[in-house]
Amino acid sequence: MLNFCDFEQIFSPDSHLLFAGVGGVSMSALCRLCQEKGIRVSGYDATESSVTHSLASLGIPIYYDFSEAMYDSVTAVIYTAAIHAEDPILAYPSSLGLPLISRADALGFLSLEKKHRIGVAGTHGKSTTTGMLTSIFLAANRDPMVLGGAGIPEIGGTLRLGGGDDLIFEACEYQDSFLHFSPTTAIILDVEHDHVDYFPTEESIVKSFVRYADLVGDDGLAVINCDTPLAQTVSERAAKSKVCVSQTGDADYCAKNRKIKRGFASFDTLYRGEKLFSVTLGVPGTFQIGNALCAIAAARACGVEDDAIVRGLASFHGVERRFQMRGTLHGVPVVDDYAHHPTEIAATLSAARECGYENIVCVFQPHTFTRTEAFWAEFTSVFSPCREVIFADIYPAREEPIEDICAEHLARDAKNGRYCGDFHAIAEYLKADRAADLYLIMGAGSIIALTDLLLEDGE
Repeated sequence: MLNFCDFEQIFSPDSHLLFAGVGGVSMSALCRLCQEKGIRVSGYDATESSVTHSLASLGIPIYYDFSEAMYDSVTAVIYTAAIHAEDPILAYPSSLGLPLISRADALGFLSLEKKHRIGVAGTHGKSTTTGMLTSIFLAANRDPMVLGGAGIPEIGGTLRLGGGDDLIFEACEYQDSFLHFSPTTAIILDVEHDHVDYFPTEESIVKSFVRYADLVGDDGLAVINCDTPLAQTVSERAAKSKVCVSQTGDADYCAKNRKIKRGFASFDTLYRGEKLFSVTLGVPGTFQIGNALCAIAAARACGVEDDAIVRGLASFHGVERRFQMRGTLHGVPVVDDYAHHPTEIAATLSAARECGYENIVCVFQPHTFTRTEAFWAEFTSVFSPCREVIFADIYPAREEPIEDICAEHLARDAKNGRYCGDFHAIAEYLKADRAADLYLIMGAGSIIALTDLLLEDGE
């Protein structure tokens, strides 16, 4: 077990850190952060991408194939939870006695230098809420450090170093990585059963979120959106200081007089029954009200002025791959979205309808076999607002295939489903379609490659 002094030595300018899985958005940001601190860094990823190319352009050596030589002079390895211990990328340095440090542990240590540490957790909405908070703190001239899970236009990417007392970061629940952090404000946007390969039951994921809420200690604050039943259970069990938010009911922070105009919400923010201010959001979808309320509660807990909160929320227009307009295909908008859980899909489709789109053609790439199997019925029914849904092959991520769990069968079971084959075949099918008023490309895997294919000849 490493102690504080060990971490101080590991993250010193005398070290050479290898980041395994550096192509991940959060890992790449952490790698850049260490480089900015004067630490020698290098990276490994199994796949070349725009992220790895960007890191290489900063002078960071990036490896795509395992070799013992890439560990020359390395003093410690930072790894993502997606890499298994038996993988040579970790097994070899372990045999050399090099320290292996999870991304969560690394971030947990590096965050301790900040007075206000806002960890954004929840099954859905982490990246968008991180972006909202970033916009709010910038409007308040607080000079925050930001570590996001998706590109935030206000900071030109996923990392902002910042010289102030505030850190805003995403806290992912997968494999309990968020339990390695030390938030002073712990946001829980919602809680649903997900990551079924790690959380076998609803109770198991509730227990983890309760532990996360209690990380704030006696002097911190948990901010919990209680509009989902499991999040309400977390709130009831959390022992530390907390406030609840609700976009539909009564809570410490709640929204009243909600209005939707062309997809964008405006509402009055109430704190314990008293009106604070009115807000108009710059991102579409009624569901964004809950994310905004959490951002409001967290910002006020850190002493941000109400005026900056209102301005920050109004000027925030989203993060990458969250209902992101990418271009057009024969005049029809092509929107890219990261949704990969049935609840996220439903929220995104609802936002599209609220924006006035009625003839929606969606392409969905399921993410992992276990999630697809666990939510099969939901995946075959949630796309009912679409004229047609085209299922791309399942993105396996870290998993092996499961018999009969495949895109062809999803398309068969969905009322409006279709299976076309690979991305090139899907692109050709869509290029022949001229009846839609929105093409929605959705998923958390490699589906962005399809968007690029569609826009090659787009208008």
